[in-house]
Amino acid sequence: MRPRATPPAPVGDGAAAAAAAASDAAPDARAALPYKTLRAAYSDCWLAALASPTRGGGGAELDKLLPLASTVIPRLAAPVRLADYLTAAYDRGGPPSIVALDGLYALIRDHGLDYPHFYAALYARLTPATLWYARRRGAFLAAVPAFLAGGGHLPAAVIAAFVKRLGRLALGAPPHGAMWALRLALELLRKHPAVAVLVHRRRAVEGGRRPGQQTSKQARPDVLGGETGPASGEEGAVGVPPVRTRAWMPTTTRTGAAAAP
Repeated sequence: MRPRATPPAPVGDGAAAAAAAASDAAPDARAALPYKTLRAAYSDCWLAALASPTRGGGGAELDKLLPLASTVIPRLAAPVRLADYLTAAYDRGGPPSIVALDGLYALIRDHGLDYPHFYAALYARLTPATLWYARRRGAFLAAVPAFLAGGGHLPAAVIAAFVKRLGRLALGAPPHGAMWALRLALELLRKHPAVAVLVHRRRAVEGGRRPGQQTSKQARPDVLGGETGPASGEEGAVGVPPVRTRAWMPTTTRTGAAAAP
């Protein structure tokens, strides 16, 4: 007589409970490793990936740089180790240099990186090609106000240089760019009352020259490598600190807009 086959056990609550108990009993390989070990391995993987040769030009390097500030740096064991890579990416120029500034700022703000030339590097990247026509310009336009908002410790001369650069950029910018530049310049003027003299200085003449105008003997070097204005004694003139001169750009912008048909 053929033995009766044992029917399979019905899949129900008992089977599900048994499967759950078995899975709980199985050791989890990830839980067996301490967090420090996982973090060190994660850091080593990222450093190896960044050190590997990049194929595909600037686009492939951008793919490496984009997640660094928001995702990678907060999880690294020693984030400051990325400083050399980010500095080299900035020095190479192009769109990667814009994204590299975001990573450098994260290291300065959150991890104590000493990078005294950060704001000079940011100033050099505030150009029409970078702000209005470069790839990833939207991310850079969103990051610049954050960079300057964190610069509460900056001297008034540095803030004045940025206000004037933004004013010059607004003169030749597309409409949305001009609005962005003027709004950021206004925020800087409101946050730093010491540079309000750029737009509120009285035009009284004392002793044959304007208040704050310097002679050649009193000249001091400009900050951040300013640019030459349309007339003598304005931004970037050799030896004239930007806070000592008047911001003529907003007036020119308003005059041009009023004269437009």
